[in-house]
Amino acid sequence: MTTRLPSAAPWARTALGVDDTSGKTVVVRAVRRLGRLRLERCPEATTVASTQGRTAVAACLRQREGFIRWVEAPLASSRKALRVFPSLLDVQLPFSIEDCVFQFVDARPVPGGRASRGLAVGARMADIEKRLQAFPSALGSPHVLDHEGLALWTQSLVEATTSAPGMPRVAVYESDDRFTAVVGRGDELLGAHTWRTFELEPISRALRLYFPEAIAECLWVWAGPAGLNAAAVRARHAALAARWPGPLVVPADPDAFLARALATRALAAGPFRFDARQGQQIHPAVAERQRQAPQKTAAVCLAVGLLLFFVNAVWMTGSARRLGRLQESLHAVALRVAGSERLLPRDQDRLGAERALNERTVLAAPLLAPFRAPVTARLATVLAAAQAEGLGVQALSATRARVILQATAPAWAQGERAAQRLQQQGWKTKVDRKGDANGRLSIAIMAEVPHDL
Repeated sequence: MTTRLPSAAPWARTALGVDDTSGKTVVVRAVRRLGRLRLERCPEATTVASTQGRTAVAACLRQREGFIRWVEAPLASSRKALRVFPSLLDVQLPFSIEDCVFQFVDARPVPGGRASRGLAVGARMADIEKRLQAFPSALGSPHVLDHEGLALWTQSLVEATTSAPGMPRVAVYESDDRFTAVVGRGDELLGAHTWRTFELEPISRALRLYFPEAIAECLWVWAGPAGLNAAAVRARHAALAARWPGPLVVPADPDAFLARALATRALAAGPFRFDARQGQQIHPAVAERQRQAPQKTAAVCLAVGLLLFFVNAVWMTGSARRLGRLQESLHAVALRVAGSERLLPRDQDRLGAERALNERTVLAAPLLAPFRAPVTARLATVLAAAQAEGLGVQALSATRARVILQATAPAWAQGERAAQRLQQQGWKTKVDRKGDANGRLSIAIMAEVPHDL
């Protein structure tokens, strides 16, 4: 699975992808709205005035100005392998790695699981500086300097999909000054090559490096200014297809294919993202944004803190008001129960009302007694619970407030369950173990009568 990387210009809302091939500048504008990109081709007169605000200008290094190399480490963990990849890359490069800007844009295990390989992309700082100086002055200095091979590959995956997983693919960019071919299988980029012009034999030799055995089918994606000449493209594809057969896809508006790729990669996250403008090569405006980022973050945190303080203050004020209204309602209810302010101690409305209610209950007890359930009804409830759990009743005594049951049971749990039955009906119970006799337990259950009985 290809690693997904952040976009090259996450701070931007608009990006201008610029392809300045052969002196003809093609510009494509990408706008990010609601998580989606909208692409449109810009007029040739687009100038630096169009790149103000949160607009990023994205150009690219030519394939011959940079490098794409796979390195392999004898480590099964790709994360650990990333630590040693730079040393392995330094051995492969014909120049010092200290003179380069590079990045590993993909890392994956080698089939078999005993090693890992990583895809390094980069360029010498001298070549980066030379490319920036050659960029059209009308558009200013590009904020993002991508890599041509990576851009062609990812855009071919977007615009030329296939239902055959793992199918070999060659993304071609042809113009007056170069012929670039990016080779891969499925979503895995294998390598990239560039020539001054179309040359059948060198291209075939390069493809044999990746596909030494004959392949059944290869998808050809042909873009660049030469793609506007359909007859010439078909003729060259036919010459290659004799050895490397497969369908041909020429994207719509092929001369803007690379510009579309650059604009898309600047705004959208995805695989193989790269920007050569790092370290000393970073764009001054981007460096300033990075410098201001902590200050902006602090300002946002301060604003959020003030908002939370305001919300908390409003909530506490509202809560105090609601509490005051509840206190007033409680005092009014307590006053109705007590009947007099004199009987309500200050800030003890509930306690005063409870005392008054208890006094009234005592005074009213003789009047309410005839309407209460008879003692026999309470005894029936206790006996039913005992019978349900298999208790042997020995003695039973009752008053209007309490029932005491003396019984025997084969197991202690039966007495506990009988008490639980009464508790479910509102009784307060207590179970005591009195002793053992003839293999049976002697149990006492004391149950307080609920107030509503």
